[in-house]
Amino acid sequence: FVDDDVWEMYQQLKDEVERVENALPSYQGSEEEVMEKAIERYGRTYKNIWPIAKKLIEEDKEMQEMQEMLKQRGAFEKLMRQLGDELQKELEQILSGEDGDSADKNSKDDDTAKDPDLSRMSKELRQAMRKSFESLPEDVQQAIRERAQEQLRQMEREFVKKHESKLTENGGLDDTEVENKAEKSPQEASPDLERARRAKRIGEVMEETEAISASDSEHSGSEYERSYQEVSSHIERLYKRLEGLFHPNIKKLAQLRSGGSKINLDAVFKREAQRGGGAQSIDNKIFEVTHFPEPRDYAVTLLVDLSSSMRNSSKIEQAFKGTIMLAEALHRLGIKTEILGFQDEVIVFKDFSTDLTDSIREKMSGMLKEVQGLNPRGHNRPGANDDGPCLALASKRLGAWPAKHKTLLVISDGQPSGFHSDERDLENTVRDINTKTDQVLIGLGLGKDTGHVEHFYGKNSLPNIQPEELPDKLGDLLYDVIHSPGQYHRS
Repeated sequence: FVDDDVWEMYQQLKDEVERVENALPSYQGSEEEVMEKAIERYGRTYKNIWPIAKKLIEEDKEMQEMQEMLKQRGAFEKLMRQLGDELQKELEQILSGEDGDSADKNSKDDDTAKDPDLSRMSKELRQAMRKSFESLPEDVQQAIRERAQEQLRQMEREFVKKHESKLTENGGLDDTEVENKAEKSPQEASPDLERARRAKRIGEVMEETEAISASDSEHSGSEYERSYQEVSSHIERLYKRLEGLFHPNIKKLAQLRSGGSKINLDAVFKREAQRGGGAQSIDNKIFEVTHFPEPRDYAVTLLVDLSSSMRNSSKIEQAFKGTIMLAEALHRLGIKTEILGFQDEVIVFKDFSTDLTDSIREKMSGMLKEVQGLNPRGHNRPGANDDGPCLALASKRLGAWPAKHKTLLVISDGQPSGFHSDERDLENTVRDINTKTDQVLIGLGLGKDTGHVEHFYGKNSLPNIQPEELPDKLGDLLYDVIHSPGQYHRS
């Protein structure tokens, strides 16, 4: 039995693992070569393998938090009240060990009590437990997290203690001993000293790499800010163009008539100038009539493909920039916006009722990690893109929001290939939206070879968009939909 997540991680890492395994010094290689290869192996492991493996570590942390929550009486009782009958029964079976294999059942006879195997939970139960955990008071959540973290640290200490003899690289020499021996003459220098020096150098490289990684982690929250700066000019341009539609200059809308109640002074001066100049024809339209624009009530949903193929050719980076541009410009205009992603399910990053706060911006940054399957506490199922069901839910959410003009934009780079849907589902969903709702639905194909988008979305589609062109294309499209809605509505 191999866990699906472990197998998926292996598929992502097998090439890199092979490179690490092949980073070996030649037979009877020099000490310098040995050190270089050791550093290379460590660097590849830490930079290329660890970020993906970290996903499973995060899952371990979550599982441990669930274990600790079950031990907390008040939290456990609250959870059981919130669960339906089926999920209650499933949890009770897990706690009793009834769903485990024979090894799990035999463990009941051991003197040491073992935690229940929560890895066997269904997705529904796991989500329900997470929701229940997040509904607990913050101080209770923090206490559970601390106990879970301590349990993981204890397991780590036990593992290191068990294997510490294998992990020792410097022959038992600490830094002080290394420095003291280094002062001795070359004749007194021993192979142990050379190994210690080499190990110390490797340790320095490890610390340097870890510092870089920690720095990257510390600034990961500013990914939104960096992407925002890159599209700030696009945001300003889109905002000004749309502002001209929603908040037009009243002077440009004024029309002159020969009768009315409000005199236009510019027109009066012009008429007097005509009279003084002896003009044969005098324009008597000196009264101003202003037609204010009809109040427009808009809601916009952006649905972004977060399958693993979006990692290629900077597609997710450009899609993220386009998302920022749209969200920021519409936020400034007061237009209600919903930002969604999809894999096998819809992932909500911002709903209509939520303001665009810093916490929501940080949450939106999770798009970049979802395609890697590495978004902390995210959905992380990039192996699927169930376009049809996800589009149907996005449309349903948009339909439930009270707005007169509703636009649904979909960014995708691949054929529908989901866990529980196919092309027919997408075809049926698009047809239903176009025939049963008043929503403007438009599909954008990101990257080359996305002509299939035109097949599914018809005339309301933009296929084969180069990733770097997406922010401009998305901005132009949104302006066009609002400025000339007739060409996008069904006849």
